[in-house]
Amino acid sequence: DALPIFLLLEKLATLYEYLTNKFQVLSISMASSELIELRVTKPKGFKYLPGQYVMINIPQISKFQWHPFSFSSAPSDDYLSFHIAPAGDWTNSLKEIAKKQTIEPSLLPKVNIQGPYGAPSQHYKNYKHLMIVASGVGATPFASILKELIGDVTKDPESHKGPIKIDFYWVNRKPSSHTWMNKLLMDIQSRDPTGKYFRLHIFFTSPHTKYDMRS
Repeated sequence: DALPIFLLLEKLATLYEYLTNKFQVLSISMASSELIELRVTKPKGFKYLPGQYVMINIPQISKFQWHPFSFSSAPSDDYLSFHIAPAGDWTNSLKEIAKKQTIEPSLLPKVNIQGPYGAPSQHYKNYKHLMIVASGVGATPFASILKELIGDVTKDPESHKGPIKIDFYWVNRKPSSHTWMNKLLMDIQSRDPTGKYFRLHIFFTSPHTKYDMRS
């Protein structure tokens, strides 16, 4: 008998969040040739953990479709961002919007967001040595984690509660696939140039082009 009551309370809580948290699209752009960045406002009091995800609805594309996307922003950021690979009708429609570089703020689509929801990666603070393995856009939730960790670990490693050694393994098809994370990776290297806390292992799997001297 308790299960129906729990489910009802969950639905009421979701409805309350939906009605009270208002989100506004700040920008939709191409972070790379293969990736969309959606950036929205962060409502006052909205809290989430690195590694978590939300459900996103954009009525201009579809009134009834909701899709899950992980945060690529960190909780310390004053906005919410999501990096999305165009892989279907909904995401390709979002790509067409992103391609319009001269979008006026008044023409940006409305967005509805439900969440955040828990994910296994949000428990990263339970470990002292963190090994992250990702491929392509699958690195999105880990971008949020790395953003959060880089400030905590390099600022005061002695009092930091969580990982103090991070190995990040990232596999991409080609170098252009990781440009969206360049700023974050460069920030990591500048704050930890000796690799005392962070070690980056980046691999590319596609063959060199015909006229590439390395081929």
